[in-house]
Amino acid sequence: MTCKVRFSEYFDITITPQDDWFDPVLPVDTELFIDPFLVFAYEKDHFVGSRGHVDDFYDCVQAKVLSSGGSSRSPSSAKAVDALHCPEVADLCLGYTAQGIMGAGIGRVLAQRIVRRMRSIPTHPHGLFGLLPLVSGIADDRISDATACLLREKLIKYTQKVCKRHRVKMSKAPFKWGYYDTARQKWMPLKAELPHNPFNKKPILLVPRRYLHPRLAIELYDFWDYCREHHDAKVREMFGSSANRRPTKAQLIKFATKHPKVWELYLDDKTKSPPQQYDFDRDPMGVVRWYDSTAKYCHQNPRRFKVNSEPLLRQAIDRMTPMFVDYIHNHQGWEMLYSDTEDPLPEKASRLLFLGTIMHCCAANKIRISREANIGRRTVEFTSPTGPQIRALLLVKFARNTKFWNSLERQLAKLLSKEKAELIRVMVILHSDRDLERHTRICDAVRDVKESSGYKIDVVWVNGRPR
Repeated sequence: MTCKVRFSEYFDITITPQDDWFDPVLPVDTELFIDPFLVFAYEKDHFVGSRGHVDDFYDCVQAKVLSSGGSSRSPSSAKAVDALHCPEVADLCLGYTAQGIMGAGIGRVLAQRIVRRMRSIPTHPHGLFGLLPLVSGIADDRISDATACLLREKLIKYTQKVCKRHRVKMSKAPFKWGYYDTARQKWMPLKAELPHNPFNKKPILLVPRRYLHPRLAIELYDFWDYCREHHDAKVREMFGSSANRRPTKAQLIKFATKHPKVWELYLDDKTKSPPQQYDFDRDPMGVVRWYDSTAKYCHQNPRRFKVNSEPLLRQAIDRMTPMFVDYIHNHQGWEMLYSDTEDPLPEKASRLLFLGTIMHCCAANKIRISREANIGRRTVEFTSPTGPQIRALLLVKFARNTKFWNSLERQLAKLLSKEKAELIRVMVILHSDRDLERHTRICDAVRDVKESSGYKIDVVWVNGRPR
């Protein structure tokens, strides 16, 4: 038995070639984002007219900004902020895993920053989503949520069509920010029949796969690469001897706003042909394949534990972590640590594999996990069917993550400042022979922290080196 927490599994749907929607893992956000430029490039069915819809919204807000006379206290400016303020979208199960399934959203402070940026660039040929990357605090997750907010009606109709075809149960869901009425110039509420997520009780919105990507097409560091290739003189004029170093996002925003024509040329270059869609079959960034791979392993290697007391529950958790080691060492799990170009994937990809192993094993033993998204990075709570609970800090870290190991005690103190843990375990991923040379230094760091802090830390070594 493995957990059935994908949308299709929970609602007992058989996927057909007609189903072009992304199948979300309901208790955990998948690190994919709605790319507005993918939507604009591949408008189809319910999403025809998306670009025009977003541009109408932008024109409406821009008119308010222009009529404010440059004053942040004018009624027009306040209305522009109200229009741009849209809360987190917890309906998508997309975004950064660290947030669980609650989304990001644009609060009033960020909305005020957007208005200030609109004042500094009065007209922008690429509209709202050509402007948002130049606002401090706006990243992929918030751009994705803003896109979902503006296209909510289209996403609702698309989701309803899927659910009716598969006879998925739906119920009324209210949305305070339902749609933006350009005639009334304000957000209007709406109610819609939608399926609901059993893990957060929120409605679920499905998204076509073609609109999702782990990295948005318009991105500041992609802009930096473009500038180095096409506008190197301007780069060297501003950055001087630091031009060969990777700048901060704040520096890139400053450069783009100083040279708005260069930013516009970059956007022209990026939008002259449709953005590349993400290859879900290859999944080169490892954002989706972890679920099926760990499910297959847990199904083929079932473990049954007695967990009717706290000592037995702890013993079960102790026996789960070697499962992850076994999966990596003996069942080709190590291949999942690398991209198809044989480069190591980011640490978060390893955390997802660990998460999948623990989730599926717990489901087989009817062990409940609170805040699954924290597995591998923060404290989680395990609860047995009969009531005993254990709070554990289970971390997944690369051996080469020197930032973590050089400040181990401070990092643990920060992680445990709000919630104590009865069990602390660190899974250390090794990618190379050089990582093996770090073994002694890591062991010394762990020993020093044990002696100075009293933390009872167990380290588990995971050989992820290519076979």
